[in-house]
Amino acid sequence: MNVKKHINFTGMRKDFSGLLLDTDKDHRLPGKIDYSVNDAVMSGFACMYFQDTSIKAFQKRLQDEKEMNNLTTMFGVKSIPGDSQLRNIVDALCSEIFRPVFKDVFMRLQRGKQLEQFQVFPNTYLAALDGSQYFYSEKIKCGRCRWKIENECSNTLKNQGYDLEHSYGHGERNLCFNFLLLTLISFLFHQVLELTDKLYQAVREKMGSKRKMWETLRSYIQILIFNSWEHLLDFTLAPLKYNPVFTNAP
Repeated sequence: MNVKKHINFTGMRKDFSGLLLDTDKDHRLPGKIDYSVNDAVMSGFACMYFQDTSIKAFQKRLQDEKEMNNLTTMFGVKSIPGDSQLRNIVDALCSEIFRPVFKDVFMRLQRGKQLEQFQVFPNTYLAALDGSQYFYSEKIKCGRCRWKIENECSNTLKNQGYDLEHSYGHGERNLCFNFLLLTLISFLFHQVLELTDKLYQAVREKMGSKRKMWETLRSYIQILIFNSWEHLLDFTLAPLKYNPVFTNAP
């Protein structure tokens, strides 16, 4: 019997950071680097992941007060960049460096046997795609056939916290598109957790709605420091069993 393997946020995030730590990706002069590519990208990714553009300000305050913050413990950020520094670094990045993230997550799902439920034929997966650009009917009043799942996905990205239409500026090179990719990677991570992570699923069930869950998670990370994303979920599930501990190391 094939046993499905658990896939968690921390493992996926570390692999994501591993791609960014490749020195070939950073063409800036070593003596002029105040913030690494990982610091900038992961700070931006955290904003998308928690659906909160103000997360950096709260984590800077925690850093000042407690000498530690959740961007460090959860996202591996060593130094939190300001908005202008973040934008400048993300803008200069070639968008192709994000491509392997999607492949890595797919391979994790494949190795973990999580995709077998979508396997119709050997070595073939069932995927829902919008085919209206290839097939449509003039007889239908709307003029085109739209797949329900495509509309639901689009509405989720626009209206359920991801704020897909928010403008982060165009930058000089790739800023807008790179922020779009970070939003899609955040959405991908959330979908994987929905599918595979029992702890995440338990928190979702307890909260009753995604909106309440994310509001609760955001409120906790503004005032407490957690060792990891999984620590945050466990605390959210049963906060009374914890005596909050502020750590001084990642």
